[in-house]
Amino acid sequence: MGFKIFGKQAKSASAEITPHTYLCLMFVNQSVQAALWKIDGKEIQTLGESSMFAFEDDEDGLIKADQALQDLGADSENISEVVFGFDPQWVDEVGLLKEKKSFIKSLTENLGLTPVGFVVITDALIQQILSKDSLASEVLIYTHYDTVSIFLIKQGKLVHELSVGRSDNIVQDIVEGLARFTKELTSKDAYLPAKLVLASPVLSVQEMNDAQQQITSYDWSENHPFVQAPVVETMTTLDVLYAVVEQAGTAVAEAKGLSSKTNKQIGSKMPEMVTDAEEFGFENIDSPVNSGDNFQTSVDPQATSFGVPISVSKLPEVTNRFDAVNPVVKKIKKSRQMPIIFKKIHRWYSNHPHKKIILGGIIGGIITLLAMFAGWIVMAHQLEISVQLAEKVIKKDVEILIDPTVASSRPDEQILKGSLEKLEITDSETIDTTGVTLVGERAKGTITLLNKTTAPKTFDSGTSLSTGSLSFSLDEEVTVASASDQGDSLDYGQAEVAITAREIGAEGNIGEGTELTISNFSTGTYSAKAKSGFSGGSSREVRVVATEDRTQVLNLLKEKLVAKATEQFSQKSGNGTYYAPTSKTEVIEANYSAAAGDETDRLTLDLTLSVAGVSYLADDLRPLWEAALKEDIPNGYSLMEENPEFLSEVRPEATASSRVILDAAVTAKARPPFDQQMIKEGLLNLPLRELIGRLTERPEIESAGYQLKPSIARFLVRKTPTTADRINIIVSNQAE
Repeated sequence: MGFKIFGKQAKSASAEITPHTYLCLMFVNQSVQAALWKIDGKEIQTLGESSMFAFEDDEDGLIKADQALQDLGADSENISEVVFGFDPQWVDEVGLLKEKKSFIKSLTENLGLTPVGFVVITDALIQQILSKDSLASEVLIYTHYDTVSIFLIKQGKLVHELSVGRSDNIVQDIVEGLARFTKELTSKDAYLPAKLVLASPVLSVQEMNDAQQQITSYDWSENHPFVQAPVVETMTTLDVLYAVVEQAGTAVAEAKGLSSKTNKQIGSKMPEMVTDAEEFGFENIDSPVNSGDNFQTSVDPQATSFGVPISVSKLPEVTNRFDAVNPVVKKIKKSRQMPIIFKKIHRWYSNHPHKKIILGGIIGGIITLLAMFAGWIVMAHQLEISVQLAEKVIKKDVEILIDPTVASSRPDEQILKGSLEKLEITDSETIDTTGVTLVGERAKGTITLLNKTTAPKTFDSGTSLSTGSLSFSLDEEVTVASASDQGDSLDYGQAEVAITAREIGAEGNIGEGTELTISNFSTGTYSAKAKSGFSGGSSREVRVVATEDRTQVLNLLKEKLVAKATEQFSQKSGNGTYYAPTSKTEVIEANYSAAAGDETDRLTLDLTLSVAGVSYLADDLRPLWEAALKEDIPNGYSLMEENPEFLSEVRPEATASSRVILDAAVTAKARPPFDQQMIKEGLLNLPLRELIGRLTERPEIESAGYQLKPSIARFLVRKTPTTADRINIIVSNQAE
């Protein structure tokens, strides 16, 4: 909405600007805070401020406003001119809400105040930011009792704004607002600046500190399109009040000719405005601007609109319930009457015997002074020209290699020297094992060995025996006697021995009398059979550690530790130094809870990993992007000094490399050549009506404006000065 000045701007200003003191009343919902401030040359100085006073209704609001003013001390007692700071909920698109106008009208009447104008608090905060940096890129978060308003400022322009309901969790409120931003912003505005400013006139200092800590602790870069981890700054209740005073004061100073400083409203949504007193329901009546520090007249206090007396007949109808109900009002009025010195001067003049001589002398002196002043204006006035140069916007995508191994940066090759940084991160990870194996017992039993030959036979321990697919081995060495000839038959030699199945499982539990083959001998020479049924054989499946399990848990934990290192690098970034992780890692220590093949359902790894990163300085980037843009700069143009818009994304160059690549989109401005002295000489003694046309016909100038100083010179001067030293050219888009 901008700053509202009621009535016309000052028609003249003395060459020597004198200090002028004002009051300020800031209304936030049902609370009021006061400040005493003055304009002294180019400076707006806050002399004192009150506490914040809460009120319940209009009557209580009048009393609390007077208490706030009394809180300022004796220096404020004879000051009547006041500027207002209104919460956004007090205004709409056309100005102050209707129900608030009657309250403000009653307040100014009963307290003997002269309203000078008002500013919306959020507009003042945005203007305060831009007054410090005309190309600021920040996210302003304004916290009210029940709402949180978010304003996106990019390159000195208000790009977008929205409000969400306020909850107990400030981070969640901001997350909700930024989520809506992402949906509503265009692609070119999708990235958010790396600076958050939290402002609130309703939170205490402790609450602001707690909110700042919560916002700082949240990982904004992971789920939101921030260029990098944002810095969080705060503006407390006093900071908000100071912003209202400074921005309103700057506008008042310019409008009333009390300061030589021009109030430059920056940004497409913050124009300077001069409006009707009807903004408060008041009528405009011209009056001269007082000089000196609030020189008072003998006129009774009137409600005014930025220094202009107001016709009470034009004010909205308001009841006299303050006087009728509350006797405090009469005391308030009495405390703010004009100083008695003016009444004494009036009585002296009324009783003097030579009133006509005195009056004639005063009138003659005034005429002489006016003639001398007019002559001085014609001979010594200054011409101030404001021009906007025809800038060129240059955009380019660049790929910058950050290499910690080079001795110095090489701008022409887009190589930036970095410094290698290492972080050691320790953590653990547990996974389910996937290996499966059989475990159990081997069957055992006793066999009878038969020797069918005529010679004894010794079988070594471990000799193999088999039946079908089952295999057994002797538990010990055994010798079997030879067979004996019994005439028509042989009596086989026999021996009993224990054997054990080679494999686990119940299949080895063979029955009594089962025939077995001994090694590779034929059954005609040697054979065996089970003396009794075998027992003890059993088997079951169990989970064991597979080799792949160890590989998997190592890879998972590496990813986890690299992510932690990336977060720590991001948290370290700021104040012009930034860190980026590389793909180079080194295992410092790895402890597995089990080896491959061990029986277990879960495998745990404790790992200490060294992650390499590179650090680089933001200031070191300028030579590289200047080199990248060099070919795109038009002939004769030069890059502006302020840093460009630089949106970047870091990615590792290759596996196990200590270098990273910075993919960046650079947007910069180039300024055309501009010779001020040559232009001044071409404008000497030129009719003022031709001045703007003469300037804008030059290709390097996009637009131009001018003003004569002091401003009253516009009624007396028709041509530009005859000497160049009385012409001052201000380039509005000149980098400071």
